[in-house]
Amino acid sequence: GIRITLLDTLYLSSGFGAQPQGVQVRFSDGSAEAWRERVEALRAALEGSPGACVGVAAHSVRAVPAAALDALRPFVADGTPFHIHLSEQVQENADCLAATGVTPTRLLADHGLLGPMTSAVHATHLTIDDIALLGGAGCFASFCPTTERDLGDGIGPSRQLLAAGARVTLGSDSHAIIDAFEEMRALELDERLATQARGHWSAAELLVAAGEDGQRSLGW
Repeated sequence: GIRITLLDTLYLSSGFGAQPQGVQVRFSDGSAEAWRERVEALRAALEGSPGACVGVAAHSVRAVPAAALDALRPFVADGTPFHIHLSEQVQENADCLAATGVTPTRLLADHGLLGPMTSAVHATHLTIDDIALLGGAGCFASFCPTTERDLGDGIGPSRQLLAAGARVTLGSDSHAIIDAFEEMRALELDERLATQARGHWSAAELLVAAGEDGQRSLGW
């Protein structure tokens, strides 16, 4: 009775304009067209399955050249769950600005990739305009507090995103800790650290983020 959402992930480069090297080569799809064919084959194989949902993902804007992002637009347009790591690190933002002249969030918006089934994973280092774009599109912001803590990535603006209209969800992204209650606890505690104030998330809101909205972000 366990349900699963399979997110086939597009990966084409190891950085802005950089070809995959070494062990990264095995992640590369070669082209957006080859990736799309695999997604369609997966959809066909699982059609009618009551326990499986097929979504799509892009690793990040640094792993998918801007010209290839358009391959994702039809999936976003038809309501397919779409996940992408977004502004996880300061360097990602700096590299994106240097390569494209815009933030990662603006780049996604310009390619029509922000929608009600888009999940911005991490969403850590956002500008005020980024927050407005994600909130205005009704996106999900998938925070992974224990992983972000483990990697030293930073603390994202969870309450600001919620106030702007985004729906905050919780994930793990790594095997550092696999504990939904720890992720819920960390969301509140990280806000306390960032703001030097207490009482940002109620228990009911945290349960929605970890449960109901998390399920919705996966197509259930």
